[in-house]
Amino acid sequence: MKNKCFIDFDGTIVSNKKRLYRFFQDCLPINYKDALSEDEFWSLKRLKINEFIWMNETFGLSLDIESCIKRKKNEVENEYYLGFDELFEYSKTSLMNLKNKYILYLISRRSKEKSLKEELIRLGIMDFFEDVLVIAHNDKSKSSVIKGYCDVLENDIVVGDTEDDIECGRDLNILTYFVLSGIRDRWILKKYLNKKILCVNSIKDI
Repeated sequence: MKNKCFIDFDGTIVSNKKRLYRFFQDCLPINYKDALSEDEFWSLKRLKINEFIWMNETFGLSLDIESCIKRKKNEVENEYYLGFDELFEYSKTSLMNLKNKYILYLISRRSKEKSLKEELIRLGIMDFFEDVLVIAHNDKSKSSVIKGYCDVLENDIVVGDTEDDIECGRDLNILTYFVLSGIRDRWILKKYLNKKILCVNSIKDI
């Protein structure tokens, strides 16, 4: 019997960098849409700096932060923006290799389950997963959802790119692969004294 791999989506399997950047640009006054390059924007995200607050403080703008956050919640997962998501070039091969070793369960924080599943089908990767577990933002922890879904064994693993994924592995007391392909950098590991975390560049290194 194979062990289970609970794997994150955004930043782990798919790059959402272009999607988040395009949404950010669309929220800015026309004269400031190019104030940050895509890489500069992503550097802020990786440092956990709110991009809209940063724009206000740096350029003296008066962006309504609450309105931007609300708009993001309502729009960033619509069909237009999801069209900017891209599979990492290694994702399909890596998922195939992982599936040879584990039963794969996708666990993702998304507001729209239907949109996520449509995206998986569009990208041609739905069949890699035994099941897809979707959690709303600011809702239950990933670990509590997994515990309520199935039994977790000591040789199961968690894979992801954020604190959310690290905390999931910690709470389940299983090995966690923290990948550097997503929204956080290795600095967040300083927050967690956990010998069961392995830092890798991407899922191809698992």
